[in-house]
Amino acid sequence: MRTFAVPLLLVNLQDDGFHLLVEIVVFGESVFAVVDSGASRSVFDKSFLERHIVPEENVVKPKQVENYASTLFSTSSTALATIHLLAIGKLKIKNYVGVGLDLLTVS
Repeated sequence: MRTFAVPLLLVNLQDDGFHLLVEIVVFGESVFAVVDSGASRSVFDKSFLERHIVPEENVVKPKQVENYASTLFSTSSTALATIHLLAIGKLKIKNYVGVGLDLLTVS
């Protein structure tokens, strides 16, 4: 097993807890992701995925992914997407599968 050191950013949520953020590179863009140690899947904003992925090749229709994500968000527009390359620091992950949800209300 290889070990990677990755810097985390601690964000205070108006004195009501905090989020840990990690910088990732996906589709060539550097973005921050919330670290959720209890999540069974990585969740991306569906519109972000749609801007970068050809749906016919990489996105599975909502009925086929109902068992892939149980979240706080209820949505009828869940999609499963394969991200060809995801990087976290020096760690590179090929063909990473993530779930796309409408995250507009939490962005």
